[in-house]
Amino acid sequence: MEKEEFYDSISNFYDEMIDFDKALIRRKELLAEFLSHDIAKANFYWRKLYAADLGCATGIDSIALSQLGIDVTSFDISGEMIKKAKANAEKFHIKLKTVKTDLAEIASDLDDNFNLIISSSNTPANIPFDQIQIVLDNFYRILKPAGKFIIQLLNYDKMLKEKTPTFARTKINNEEITRGYTYGEDEMQFKVKKITQKSEIDELNEKNGLASTDMRQTDLRSSKDMTKKVSHKNNEADKNGNDEFSSTIYPHRKSELEKYLLNSGFIKLEFFGGLNSSPFDIETSKDLVITGIKP
Repeated sequence: MEKEEFYDSISNFYDEMIDFDKALIRRKELLAEFLSHDIAKANFYWRKLYAADLGCATGIDSIALSQLGIDVTSFDISGEMIKKAKANAEKFHIKLKTVKTDLAEIASDLDDNFNLIISSSNTPANIPFDQIQIVLDNFYRILKPAGKFIIQLLNYDKMLKEKTPTFARTKINNEEITRGYTYGEDEMQFKVKKITQKSEIDELNEKNGLASTDMRQTDLRSSKDMTKKVSHKNNEADKNGNDEFSSTIYPHRKSELEKYLLNSGFIKLEFFGGLNSSPFDIETSKDLVITGIKP
């Protein structure tokens, strides 16, 4: 399964790539403000809020919501991401409830279980065009009446117009991780490349026909791990030991998502340019955040 393999593969360096600790602090601040009315209302009536984090990755939203006093169940297709999310949660003395599932296949015993759904960090863009209605119907199905959803993805109306190839670079010790896109006729490819930067000693050894013992051992371990976890079709390592991972992205536009959400039965749709509640501008906003209510 492409998505599972892809996210299993990048789980080992995902936290470093997104700067997890700083991202968690910022996400908690944003969600506290974005959900302030919902949290205050629940507290006034002495009610517990139950949230589903759909596409939890390594647990940023799950942990942030838990720290805000919300009971969270975390969903992801990647078992390795779920393991990382649990480990991250334990650092904050939080025990996560987790479900490993494709979002198109959420079990019926979860119907009407949640007051809140959050699906962020571009998770909706991983859902194929022919499954997006099924997934949004599942969002509706597992929410309680008067329940609220928040979805966050990139503003693909803007991206498809500008066709920006690379959007982030992160340096970790002697490695650089780049994230970017290539554009097809309908779909896109999300590419993550981890580049190992050689030291002056290693470059000198290479010129002399030698190789670092540590590098040989690291490359061997990396090669074995990749053989176990990743299909050669979607991911590859070059001769320098640099790893590249690729996954298909489905660029859902605002108007299409609005139609599908209304088809699912949601009402009171609102559109923002981010979790900071900025107005959405189809030409300039980097992100698209949508909220709505199950009547």
